[in-house]
Amino acid sequence: MRVTRSVLGCLLPVAMICSADFLCPQRAQTLEISPQPAKPSDVYKIPLVYSQENEAIEAADRLLQQGQSQLKLSQFRAGLQSFQQALNLYRAAREQTGEAWALNNMGTAYVSLSDYDRAIDVFQQALPMFRQLNNREGESAILTNLANAYTAQGQTRKAIEVLQQALPLCRTRRDQPCEARVLQNLGTAYVFSAQSEQAVQFLQRSAAVYRELGDRRGEAGSLMNLAVLYNAQNQPRRAMELLQQVLPVYRDLKDRNGEAKALTNLGVSYNALAQPKKAVEFLQKALPMLRQMGDRNSEALALANLGRSYNDLSQPRQGMVFLQQALSILRDIGDRNGEAYALTNLGVSHALLGQKSPAVNALRQAQTIFRTIGNRVFETKIANILSRMK
Repeated sequence: MRVTRSVLGCLLPVAMICSADFLCPQRAQTLEISPQPAKPSDVYKIPLVYSQENEAIEAADRLLQQGQSQLKLSQFRAGLQSFQQALNLYRAAREQTGEAWALNNMGTAYVSLSDYDRAIDVFQQALPMFRQLNNREGESAILTNLANAYTAQGQTRKAIEVLQQALPLCRTRRDQPCEARVLQNLGTAYVFSAQSEQAVQFLQRSAAVYRELGDRRGEAGSLMNLAVLYNAQNQPRRAMELLQQVLPVYRDLKDRNGEAKALTNLGVSYNALAQPKKAVEFLQKALPMLRQMGDRNSEALALANLGRSYNDLSQPRQGMVFLQQALSILRDIGDRNGEAYALTNLGVSHALLGQKSPAVNALRQAQTIFRTIGNRVFETKIANILSRMK
């Protein structure tokens, strides 16, 4: 079989955005996952109702607020340090509500830093605390953020199951921002699992709720994830229309995380339009921003897309350099979706160099991962490619 270009349509930014704030995941594209941004669900604010009783709690409250401000500026490591200091103070004061919120916010920082195992660990510590306190807001926040971590790891079925627990909690409290975050993250999870109809439904609903609330960042996150879906459906021009809407929003909000993910996804669109030089231009703008923020998942996705670009420029050796860097990061952080996409393009690099055996090996590894995580669309695509290589 003669390979002339990359077979991979697109990956997820993490360049996706998830609401807690964090870029989901993603694959060689960048999704937003809420509490973050177009990050995992928004970082929640702890009410300052008990801060007058104790100087330590007052200091912890200030640190929690400081950390939230740092996350909004994409200063994830600094935010994590602030939340850890707050956690220590809350524990010393035996303030369980503050302790639970500090754990929640630490988890969102870990997600933004692509440290998903630690994120899951702290979310699972906080969840029973909120349930014991009968704090439905905190419980829905933790469930939403826990789902973001699962989505970023490629455990989309688990993520959807958790988000379906969170949605009625938001609706019972008539909490529209909470509902919008959950809807956005459900849409993101469905994008990752290649269930496009459900993804469009949830992302459009979340965008509408954010628009009604006047939340520009949240709306931009939903639109960006919808653009990721359009790239995956080989509709790059439609994706670019949305990305060109959200890029100035992120710049206006000084949200470097969202900006970098939008640039990454524009690179994906240009790759799909067979304009690899233009793709390289956008991806190289995004890469230093992602590295500076410590967003390893999105960095890996930008590298994987650069690898695809160089494959399309008939420079597969250079492509392999980027793809091997991406693969190392994706394996280290446990992003199975991203790993499978990088392996696919690595297989293309080998094929372009006439190295059939390593090409088949990489593609078979990718196919196994896609099967394991339930991505039937790409599992079938790989099977078709392998059949043509016999």
